Amino acid sequence: MKHKKPAAEYNENIEDYTARIFHTHAILGLAALPFTPYNQYEIMKQSNFSANSIIHGVGWNLFFLILFIMGICARKFKKRFERHPKISRWCFDIMTTCLAGYLSWASIEKSEAPGDSQIKFIGGWWISMITLSLLNTISRWYLRTLAYAAIVLNITIKAYAELCQLRLILILVEIMIYFLLSNYLSEKDSKKKFMEKQKLYEETQVFKDILDQTTDGILIYGLQEDLIYRNWENNKYKWWKEGQALDENLKQIKIDQKKSSGNLITQPIVIIDLNPSCSYENFNIGIRYTGR
Repeated sequence: MKHKKPAAEYNENIEDYTARIFHTHAILGLAALPFTPYNQYEIMKQSNFSANSIIHGVGWNLFFLILFIMGICARKFKKRFERHPKISRWCFDIMTTCLAGYLSWASIEKSEAPGDSQIKFIGGWWISMITLSLLNTISRWYLRTLAYAAIVLNITIKAYAELCQLRLILILVEIMIYFLLSNYLSEKDSKKKFMEKQKLYEETQVFKDILDQTTDGILIYGLQEDLIYRNWENNKYKWWKEGQALDENLKQIKIDQKKSSGNLITQPIVIIDLNPSCSYENFNIGIRYTGR
């Protein structure tokens, strides 16, 4: 059994990580790309196509396009990422953190742009939902905290420069304490759950390997479920043919009683021939025994 550090095994689990990237990045991009060009065009039109509005509009379209490409790449090239899980995870985390920097700038631009207060309110909720969904995909707790801090610090510092109220700084401290502890404890809990599943998986694999190495063949056949489990390939045994029914295959089995040097087998070995079509109360049992 393998014994690695919990952080190493957790970071090598690229399957769940790329799935989160796909479900978040690709879906956000898919939902926004068809409508963002029109929305940004209307904003630029209201601003008389000012340079700032054009930069803002192009930036939003590129933002969602990058999200969509990242999500598709995470799913399409998953096998390649599994070969280098540490580097792949670092690349996705850093790219998502950089996107958080853009969200920080976009939130400031959104608050300063002219327009109706209700439209700004709805747009603020949209940016908040994007931020919450996007930054939760960052796997490392300190990068996730840094990404949240980049957004909150930018907004709070701007508000403090305009209002000069101490309570804004206190609110900032409260938010940062929450982000710091919440992200750290969440990742610690995720690692604990992952290690429990990983340990169970490794133990199961060890027992399976031992079982496969110490037995020639295992067949589990239910009376109603038909074939449940078989650990050998097709045509490995002459007495088992794929085209025949269960009872026909079992009738071909002949077992001789053998006594080992340790006298481990002292009773005759029997074959119980079960007819799957019969009821549970009336089994068709036939016993064949060949002794030496």
